[in-house]
Amino acid sequence: MNATHKSKCLWILLVVLITFATFSQSSAAVNVEALGERAGEEQSTVSRRVLTFYYPWYGTPDGPGGAGRTVHWGRIDAANKDIAASTNYPALGAYDSHDPKVLDQHCRWAKRAGIDTFIVSWWGHNSFCDRAMEKILDSCRRNGLSACIYYETVPGPKTPQSAADDIIKVLNKYGKHPAHLKVNGKPVVFVYGRALNQLGLTSWLKAIEIINEKYKEGVTAIGDQFSHGAAQVFDGVHTYNTAGSLRGKTPTDVRKWAAGTYRSWVQLADQAGKISALTVIPGYDDTKIRKPGLAVQRYDAELYRVQWEEAIKADPHWILVTSFNEWHEGSEIEPSLEYKQRYLELTGKYAKRFKASVPVGFPELPPIANADPSIRHPKGFKVPTGLQIERTDDRISIAVDARSLESIKLKVGANMVTGFKHEMRVFRNEELILSGYMGLTGGTKADIGTTYLNQSLDKIPQPGEKYVVEICFEIFETDIPAQHMWSPQSSDKYRVLWTRTLRQTVE
Repeated sequence: MNATHKSKCLWILLVVLITFATFSQSSAAVNVEALGERAGEEQSTVSRRVLTFYYPWYGTPDGPGGAGRTVHWGRIDAANKDIAASTNYPALGAYDSHDPKVLDQHCRWAKRAGIDTFIVSWWGHNSFCDRAMEKILDSCRRNGLSACIYYETVPGPKTPQSAADDIIKVLNKYGKHPAHLKVNGKPVVFVYGRALNQLGLTSWLKAIEIINEKYKEGVTAIGDQFSHGAAQVFDGVHTYNTAGSLRGKTPTDVRKWAAGTYRSWVQLADQAGKISALTVIPGYDDTKIRKPGLAVQRYDAELYRVQWEEAIKADPHWILVTSFNEWHEGSEIEPSLEYKQRYLELTGKYAKRFKASVPVGFPELPPIANADPSIRHPKGFKVPTGLQIERTDDRISIAVDARSLESIKLKVGANMVTGFKHEMRVFRNEELILSGYMGLTGGTKADIGTTYLNQSLDKIPQPGEKYVVEICFEIFETDIPAQHMWSPQSSDKYRVLWTRTLRQTVE
């Protein structure tokens, strides 16, 4: 079988998978070439991230969003600490999602808990949630977070075109905001299961194709379905709520379920070269608003712990927390009268562990026993003073200028491992479009040499736009063995020895 025929057969197989996975009865034709292109898109540069589902639909009579009425809370009995439509009672009391002070407090809590991004429930243009979105993005920007929408429902007539037009309008409003989450310069949109099922996978393939044609930057779409078809159509896969699978299970049962399920979900995404996102929940209880409803016990936080531990072992790109503040369903980690800040603290603990964890397949090694940072010895390093950047029509190539290296001496602890890393940020017309740690190494040699930094950024340059590349270099010491340089800062003996930021404009 020749390569061309084999490739066409692969595309046909993918279409068959989608046809069986879709809930839609649409007879719209599938663009096989588009599917084949999406099947080949890799997500290898995606950094680890913790995200949480965020609900901006609460309003109070005296708040800026409520405008004289209560929104979503139902009856509020502040004296008795009870809200009719809330399983637990918020530490802030009933609040207004349009209040900048509330949003800033949420962002500060999230930042302290190691959360990077709010996935914001979004219910259509000029909806209550939509009117809060820009305020949320502004607050995220002030507090060092990012946000994106959770696309909840497709407007009529519920076609690929209506979905694409709707999302393009969202991206035109919010996609260029500095705090909007992007992957490789493309703004992220999570698609909830309801919206996914309203079209089906074949129609979502067409919708995403339209968005990428009509919206210059394109889109990173994350679908709420773990299936082979969804992994081919979307840029990543996730699920919103695992409560149905956890119903009636003890923490021991949940650990067994998560150990097998999480790994299979990550493998599904990895095989398609897409973003893998695993969901953890502290618990769930919607029996106050639904009858008979569904309840999943928290087991004194043990349920949350075992999910986090197994999710970290599965090594996904992202971990999602359901939820930050879905008070109706009792899945919130936001501080409450009942749980105080316990779940924020746990989230912070595990978020740090996740971001510093060693990839699967590397054994755990103990710290170097005789490492002693109190005993200092001089050690020589070569460090850069300039960058070499080349721009073509479709690429920006970045490297250390070999002529710029200079020798320095730093004092290093006895038997400590030295290493280096750099964080790169790319701005387009002063808007941050790419950020992340792009390199990390260590061992006997810690020179930042000409072969260390060699990045090519494809499909970023746009004619007539100015770019700024900013790179922060760092040399550090740690007692973590060199082969585990993914997590040097997890040690108490980790210390930054030297930093330098280089910035260059690319016309």
